[in-house]
Amino acid sequence: KVLLAEFLRQEREFQKSLQLIEVGLEIAFKDKPPYSWSKLYKIALMFSLGQYDSALGIVTEIEEMHEDFSLPYFITSAARIWKAIIAYVNSESDLAIEILESLGIVEGKAPVNGLERGYLLLIIIVSLKNTSRSLESCFKMIDQLEKCSISRNDFRIKISLNMVKARIY
Repeated sequence: KVLLAEFLRQEREFQKSLQLIEVGLEIAFKDKPPYSWSKLYKIALMFSLGQYDSALGIVTEIEEMHEDFSLPYFITSAARIWKAIIAYVNSESDLAIEILESLGIVEGKAPVNGLERGYLLLIIIVSLKNTSRSLESCFKMIDQLEKCSISRNDFRIKISLNMVKARIY
């Protein structure tokens, strides 16, 4: 259900997407990792709707579930990356950087699979400093992330990287 909901979100069919996410959440309620994974799709939907406070509330729910159930890292890291993205959109770049650093996403460190969106955000934030040193750092991170996307054959990262490169150049 939630994969179809994600497709509908990308097609801007937000109401249908929300209905499917809610069904998916009901189905997965008793099993916390799939339930929290479904919550990530709801964060993406709330973000797409510009409902950042709602999205942050869901991130908080996932963080609280993690404290109680020790969720897998790929779920908690995705939630924290959403938190960083929302901080950035809310003009809180320092907070976004702090969140990314807590995940080990820092300038000069090779990208880790599963954290690519965090590296994309870091590239955007660093590029806005618009100094020769920051741009050099961005180009290096872009190169590293491109290699990572090629090795994984991940077209979504490639497309996102091209959008980021267009923004920088």
